[in-house]
Amino acid sequence: MTEPILRPDLSPDRLSAIILSRTKWVNGTVLRYCLLNESDGASAEQLDEVRRAFQDWKDIGIGLEFREVDRPSESEIRIGFRQGDGSWSYVGRDALGISTRERTMNFGWDLTSPHGKATARHEIGHALGFAHEHQNPFAGIEWDDEKVYVTLASPPNNWPREQTFHNILRKLSISEVEGSDWDPESIMEYPFPPGLILRPEKYNREGIPDPLLISEKDRTYIKRWYPPMEDKLSELHPFQSVELDLAAGEQSDFAIVPSETRMYEIGTLGDSDVVIVLFEEVDGELRYFTGEDDSGEDTNARLKVRLFEGRRYVLRTRLYSAWGPGRPRSCSGDRVAEFPLIPSLLTYASPARARPPARVWRLGTTCDAAPERGCQGRRGRPDGRPDHGRWTASLPTLPERQLKRPQSSCPSGGSLVPAAQPVTLPLGP
Repeated sequence: MTEPILRPDLSPDRLSAIILSRTKWVNGTVLRYCLLNESDGASAEQLDEVRRAFQDWKDIGIGLEFREVDRPSESEIRIGFRQGDGSWSYVGRDALGISTRERTMNFGWDLTSPHGKATARHEIGHALGFAHEHQNPFAGIEWDDEKVYVTLASPPNNWPREQTFHNILRKLSISEVEGSDWDPESIMEYPFPPGLILRPEKYNREGIPDPLLISEKDRTYIKRWYPPMEDKLSELHPFQSVELDLAAGEQSDFAIVPSETRMYEIGTLGDSDVVIVLFEEVDGELRYFTGEDDSGEDTNARLKVRLFEGRRYVLRTRLYSAWGPGRPRSCSGDRVAEFPLIPSLLTYASPARARPPARVWRLGTTCDAAPERGCQGRRGRPDGRPDHGRWTASLPTLPERQLKRPQSSCPSGGSLVPAAQPVTLPLGP
């Protein structure tokens, strides 16, 4: 799982919200998986068990969709069956940083046994963004560290100490878990024999049995992040701003059907951390188009994209946190209207084509009435120099913030580094 690099001055609540949400997909995403069975020689039974495992997660009633594809280049999840390489998976969106020529998940043993069936569901749980349950800091597990190292270093696992620490002994930070309960029946829990756990005493004597099914708490938890999707979406129109009344982890979705082909700008405003993802509908299915994550930065996510007349797009916006209210302003004719205190706004506009606005440069908004647009405003930069990007009618501005550059161009100064490492499942009985 990617270790985030975040600014040291972030508040604890903001930091916690970012870490908790950062590996989760935006709800409604169609996750495409490719079974790499040609080179690894997996049996038909193995492949079918993986398909059933995906269906078991879907049958809970979540908003994510799963599609099997034949070409690795079209997939987010690429599943190998390489024996001797263990069973492991990258966690959630960490898979997006992995080359399409590489696996993001592997099954290293038979999946048709009860333990193998549980393994398939466990690794897919990682792919959906969920961590190991035994690493929950609220579990209260005190390990016999040396026994754990010796046990996992022995066949059939042969793990080095750093792998054992990463997957077993390392405690997740409180920021990485939600709630305060440990679920020993979770499919994300490992089985452990007696003697490896010193406390609680019960598990020293009995060990932790192999969780074979997705538990009730697993079901509740995943539906909290990926609730069923609504069939009808509100449409977002050019020169429109929409208030996002969201709690941390919640999401808003909008349809966009451009009336003309041209460049458009879509973005958020307000003191908030969000990820916005734009999908295009192709042959009745949503395909990823572009997106941006502004978490951990005092800047706002913003997309500048060319959209095509008559095509249908879907914009999904998930809130990490809103750490303070914004007071954005909007142009309306020759007046400046002020919105009430709100955490975040979503805006959608095409570049204005009316005459240039008045050359008045300051933070905030100035209006210059234009018949076909009502008004246009310009936004000054934080250093007081002009910002030649143009704000259009009804598009709020946020003083003292500037647009975020794409995350891919700022691996060290952004919120997350692109590198990731998978979590691994020890070979069971």
